Amino acid sequence: MEWLTLLELLVTAIVALAVIGFGGCVALVMLWNLFLLACRSLAPIARFGQAQPPIRLPAAIWFLAVAAWLFGLTAALPGLMNQGHGRERNSATQANAHNLQMAVEQYALDHGGRYPAALREIFPAYMSGYPRTAWDTQQATKSDIPATYDPAVVKQQGRVLGEGELEPPRLIQDFGAIGYTRLPDGRHYRLSATGRQGTMAIVVFYGTNQTDTSASDRPTPGEQEGAKSNYLRGMAPERSLER
Repeated sequence: MEWLTLLELLVTAIVALAVIGFGGCVALVMLWNLFLLACRSLAPIARFGQAQPPIRLPAAIWFLAVAAWLFGLTAALPGLMNQGHGRERNSATQANAHNLQMAVEQYALDHGGRYPAALREIFPAYMSGYPRTAWDTQQATKSDIPATYDPAVVKQQGRVLGEGELEPPRLIQDFGAIGYTRLPDGRHYRLSATGRQGTMAIVVFYGTNQTDTSASDRPTPGEQEGAKSNYLRGMAPERSLER
């Protein structure tokens, strides 16, 4: 019965190891051997002028290899699926925040360059309300969640906010929450959105029209202290019992 030539075996092993790992390679070798056993009645096909016998291993080794491969595949699939869903939900959250940012910019164009004091002011003229989150929760139209901001961090997007909560957004640490803050001069703003990484809440979107460091654009001392305190604690403030 025919078996792969040494060169073919080497190339196949390298490709297989790179694509499916060691366990997958063992399983493929087993399947190939089973195929050869099922084809005993077929005449061997010589390659390069010489037929070679198949490589066979004891049945117990095949069984253990397949069991280990299936166990690893079963254990890895949920994690891979969750990672994929997490990326999709974070992308959907970014899209929601971007749509709100576009509505805020349109509001400013219609109001002489002044931005809304709160996002509720753009409803329903520019948007019907907050988009439903990727976690199938709904942020209330009248909820005014401040945008997350840490003056000690250069890049706000990707910053960890602490343990997240899977419920209708009322705090910036809730998954899918969209926060907005208009700065004191009325012509600058911050808008942020919260996604999920495992059990942690992270900033997946941060938008602002700040282009300089003038005094009117800088956060107030109280805002700086509050943002720094929340960042150092790495956790959400106490959740209000009011709904």
